[in-house]
Amino acid sequence: MTTYEFGDIVLVEFPQTGTESPKRRPALMILDIGDRDVVLAPITTRERVAGGDAKIVNGSGAELFRESCVRLAKVAALEKTKLHHIWPASGAGP
Repeated sequence: MTTYEFGDIVLVEFPQTGTESPKRRPALMILDIGDRDVVLAPITTRERVAGGDAKIVNGSGAELFRESCVRLAKVAALEKTKLHHIWPASGAGP
């Protein structure tokens, strides 16, 4: 089973409020203790000013195409089967 490190950026099928269809979006890996689930925080390109939102600074190792914010107040525990792609925290390519 794949294990992830804090700070990895992954693509994941996030559940969406108000719809049964999930949306594939980037997320920041918060916790992986080696079981079937991980704890993630969604990443968005919409500028946010709410508590718990933080900008991802260029040069942080994240291979994001646009300036983004991580939504730390919106963490979710999801099954690893929902993950599709990974950019390791080390900044090395997949």
